[in-house]
Amino acid sequence: NLTLKFRYTQVTIFSVFMSLVSFYSIFAGPDDNIFPLEIIILVFGVYFAVYEMIQVSNAGIKSYFADLWNWLDICEDVFVIVTLIASFAGTTGTLKSWLLSMSLFFGYLRWISFFRIFDQTRQLIRVILEILNDIRGFLLVIVFLIIGFSMIFYQFRRDEFNFGDRITSVYSFLYGTFTVTDYGIERIFFVLLTFMLTVVMLNMLIALINDTYERVGIQRVLTESKERVNMIMEVIEMTRAGYNIANWFRVKLCRKKKIRAKKLKKYMFLAEEIDPHSEYENNPHNEWDGRLNALKRHINGQTGGIQQKVSKIDKLTSHLGKKFHDFEGYSMEKMTGLKLELKNM
Repeated sequence: NLTLKFRYTQVTIFSVFMSLVSFYSIFAGPDDNIFPLEIIILVFGVYFAVYEMIQVSNAGIKSYFADLWNWLDICEDVFVIVTLIASFAGTTGTLKSWLLSMSLFFGYLRWISFFRIFDQTRQLIRVILEILNDIRGFLLVIVFLIIGFSMIFYQFRRDEFNFGDRITSVYSFLYGTFTVTDYGIERIFFVLLTFMLTVVMLNMLIALINDTYERVGIQRVLTESKERVNMIMEVIEMTRAGYNIANWFRVKLCRKKKIRAKKLKKYMFLAEEIDPHSEYENNPHNEWDGRLNALKRHINGQTGGIQQKVSKIDKLTSHLGKKFHDFEGYSMEKMTGLKLELKNM
């Protein structure tokens, strides 16, 4: 419940923040400034930047940047703050448009990350991340094909198109947006490109996505549990950070009152689950005797059970040996009688 309340609060605050950024991007042009709104957005941006710095301090740099979502969070905070600082400094035109566009891009990706708290969208977001992770090799091959064929087509019509237009044109082949009449003597390369991109690579992409979707579906319980654990750990880290800050203020206050920190008593409470059928039920004053003794008792209990089973096996073996001995005597007696009958005949 605490985790959900914390995440819902974060979602609400960030939704207000992104709504303000979206409003600013629509009604403030590249050459305009809305200072009151910019100041409010900057306050939100600083708040989320401090939030991320606290997470870095608690989790450690290596652990923090191992999570893709944290990269998105940092990029969004940096671009928002840089955009507003540039606006205050008088930056206008294309540069401001680029900065604001990057802020919106990372901001909406971060907004999507908050959907992980909902059961209906958590699985979908995990599928998207797994697909992006699985198609890395595919994307590398696609990039090489697009750049290579762009160079090939650029050799035939240097005067009509620049190289950037050629890359865009070849990329559009993936989605079947091309015109056959635009190609002349280089049509052989056009056929090869359409076969490689539209037929082979596109169907391979569909197969990879289908395979990833099935795999994530099989591991649904595991992936959902992993997402929930990550959210719980984030709440624990922020709670611990809040405690550390409160403790810092408490120590400062104690120093002002000339109370030594060593006089402050500290307590640690331990909770242990008690088996109602164990010895603790009748004697609650028994002290916990450690994991080693508990392990010894467990091993002794298992050993006793094994010894009982071995004893049963010994008894069964002795019984079977006796039966076999009786059967052997009976068989010998019958064989002797049979031989005597044969001789008499």
